[in-house]
Amino acid sequence: MQAFASFSVTIFRSSPVELTRYTLDNGLTVLLQPTATAPVVACNVWVGVGSADEEPFEAGLAHVHEHMLFKGTERRGVGELAREIESAGGHINAFTSFDQTCYYVVMSSRFMETGLDILSDAIRNSSFDAEELERELEVIQEEIKRGEDNPSRVATQQLFETAYTTHPYRLPVIGTSESVDSFDRDAVHAFFKKHYVPSNMAVVLAGDFELDEAKALVERYFGDFKGPDYNAVVRPSEPDQSGVRVSARQRDIQQNHLRVAFHIPEAAHEDIPALDVLSIILGYGDAAHLYRVIEREEELVNAIYASAYSPREAGLFFVGADFQLDTDRDETAPAHVLKRVLEETYRFGEVAPNQVDVERARTLLESQAIYGKQTIEGLAMKIGHYQMVAGDPAFEQLYYQRLRQVTPADVQRVAKTYLRLENTSVALLSPSSEPEVSDASLVKSAEDAHARVQRDIVDADATADDEGFVRVEIPDGPTLIVQVDRSVETFSMRALTLGGLRYETPESAGLNQILAELLTEGTEERSSLALAREVESMAASIGGLAGRNSFGLGMTGLTRFFDRCFDIFADVLNGATLPEEEFERVRKLQLQKLRARQDQPGAVNYELFARTFFGDHPYAYPILGTEESLSSLTAQQLRDYLAERRNPGQLVISVVGDVDIDHTVALVERYFVRPHSPSVKMPAIAPAPTFERPTLVTLPLDKEQAHIIAGFPAPLLGTPEADALELIDAVLSGQGGRLFYELRDRQSLAYSVFASPIVGLDASAFTVRIGTSPEKIEQAVLGIREQIERLRSEPPTDEEIARAKRYLIGNHDIGLQRNSARAMTFGLDELYRMGYRRSLDYGDRLSALSADDLYRVIETYLDPQKMVVAITHPSETKINPDLLKG
Repeated sequence: MQAFASFSVTIFRSSPVELTRYTLDNGLTVLLQPTATAPVVACNVWVGVGSADEEPFEAGLAHVHEHMLFKGTERRGVGELAREIESAGGHINAFTSFDQTCYYVVMSSRFMETGLDILSDAIRNSSFDAEELERELEVIQEEIKRGEDNPSRVATQQLFETAYTTHPYRLPVIGTSESVDSFDRDAVHAFFKKHYVPSNMAVVLAGDFELDEAKALVERYFGDFKGPDYNAVVRPSEPDQSGVRVSARQRDIQQNHLRVAFHIPEAAHEDIPALDVLSIILGYGDAAHLYRVIEREEELVNAIYASAYSPREAGLFFVGADFQLDTDRDETAPAHVLKRVLEETYRFGEVAPNQVDVERARTLLESQAIYGKQTIEGLAMKIGHYQMVAGDPAFEQLYYQRLRQVTPADVQRVAKTYLRLENTSVALLSPSSEPEVSDASLVKSAEDAHARVQRDIVDADATADDEGFVRVEIPDGPTLIVQVDRSVETFSMRALTLGGLRYETPESAGLNQILAELLTEGTEERSSLALAREVESMAASIGGLAGRNSFGLGMTGLTRFFDRCFDIFADVLNGATLPEEEFERVRKLQLQKLRARQDQPGAVNYELFARTFFGDHPYAYPILGTEESLSSLTAQQLRDYLAERRNPGQLVISVVGDVDIDHTVALVERYFVRPHSPSVKMPAIAPAPTFERPTLVTLPLDKEQAHIIAGFPAPLLGTPEADALELIDAVLSGQGGRLFYELRDRQSLAYSVFASPIVGLDASAFTVRIGTSPEKIEQAVLGIREQIERLRSEPPTDEEIARAKRYLIGNHDIGLQRNSARAMTFGLDELYRMGYRRSLDYGDRLSALSADDLYRVIETYLDPQKMVVAITHPSETKINPDLLKG
């Protein structure tokens, strides 16, 4: 018979080279992949038998053959096969899995025939010498013992035994000490005869060879290989799991090994690409959700990961974690760690990841495939794997086609389908020195985790009101405010929390300003430069926010980059590293700014007033800090402060622009939901002093002009009286206001004079400010007092009030044009518990105020007998200490 006379040949296109697949007359599948990338060839023989095809009395026999087939043949003695390969500069090895056994040689392509000869000889003519078998079984016993000494392997096997009750995947590939001890040559040879037949095998060649030459060599060494048609073993199917399965064991080990699994379909199933994406998002790399939350933020584990194991038949989705019990932290107890791991895992069934996460996962999966083809050995392995697992080496193309189509909704769907409570299996291997963990407690942890996630589900069908607003209180997460505005394809978002100057002390003054600058100087995922480049490449902007009462982060960008921007936004807030060298740089710059303020007499005057008026209250501190506080601050202080401030339950996130509500809710849940986050108490804040008589403070400066601030107690932020005070401010200020007309135009006391409220949550001030010549100080102070007294004797007229209302309402409406302004305003109003819609009612509130309302505020707060005056003046100017007594 002529070689190849009856071959049925099919050609597959596999970029950048072609794959040829055909079947010999004896039923042997041949796959040839020529590629000239290097003068190397990989020769594989795959046998479609693994440990899952064994009878109970054969447990471990598939693995025994991996050891024995290189132990000599009729032509080659023990060790000669390996020596021949190594003398040709190659290497030979094998592996066994649940589904198949693979024997492979990698060597210079000039010795390809040698490789095929040796593989064919080993596969077809192994001698199975009884003495060699006895020695090799001893080696396998040592391999079993080594596995028993590896807690990670023991825990994983424990998980398989728990997850599978019927399917042979529950049994160890290597067998057991008892089963291996029972084997003899007859058992090994009978197994070989049953499974090692051409129709159950595939030869794979990849590398630098000519196709015709390879076909001829395969025919020469495998064409006359005889054997019956293979009768595949019918494996028992695993029944559907209907409840949580657990196994808790103890050993003399140092740390806990937690393993969780969920049944998933076989490798060829259409859901596998989405499950692979889910495994990357959940537990692969430093950007993985479980790593960021469980390991990095909550510090519950030393290591955590997830993976999707998809063999020829139904596989498992894994989550694994290793950790040590800390007796000082109850949350490191195994039952609690399991609960937290499952809470974050189950949550993916309710919340879709964002597109950025999906793209990141897809890129990683595709890159693994590409990198795997860098070597000829990797290329051959990939071809053989798909042939044996899916029955078609071209299945890889279908897999990646499906992978490219995976959407965030697909990832959520497979999570909801497979990562279910009743599909959960748990194995815990813990140190015998720790308290024993009961199966019941593990079951309860799983049930509690599932119940918590179900209880915390946010209605994804949130509907905007007539003004485009939605407010969502996310359990274990922030309060979210969304206003949809599709007029322009942009968005702006803010994450805000109580903080700022109000949360500082004399020793930490300036902390919030430094932290706001440092937030974008690098994260655990992105360097400062990488972050800046990524943000700028999307024409976006991001920066920290620090004020008198709040701290936060803001970002603005184009709608088409919303997911990418949100990923960066969350990464900065959750993962800012605040590097030491950047801290030193920013602190140095802030010290320079602080010193430069001494050249600004108005700024020095304000700080003198604030110290006096607010006393021990933090509003008294310079917002940039002091020389002493900045010198003593450390980067670790900033990290500790940030860890408290970004507590999800205390955040308000506001998003305004061309965004989708449901998707935004999902993103916030994905990045900012943290069950069991410890509550952070507000620091004790000293009250501001009260003044029962006029108070004067002065400070000489080496300057030409004098600066004066006269201040009065004022209503707190958010009160109706504060609205009235704004109208009073407008009556006094501006070029048509009383102060400008009387003190500038008529008396020529200053170039600029204005009123300005300092509105706070604990204390507020209403100030009048003026810069004047030193010789006019007394006239300016008396002029300010006269205008305040005039307010009391001649309250604002209806005309003045109407003008002030029109001015304020118009300015307010103009100021809310930009998404960024609205996101900030809505967020702060919600944070201060005034309601996010408060700014929308501004015009109505002001319009409703009457002259009587203003007069009551004037009478209550603007009392010249409680006036605090701060004056900075040239050194040679003398200030009358009795200036306020007249």
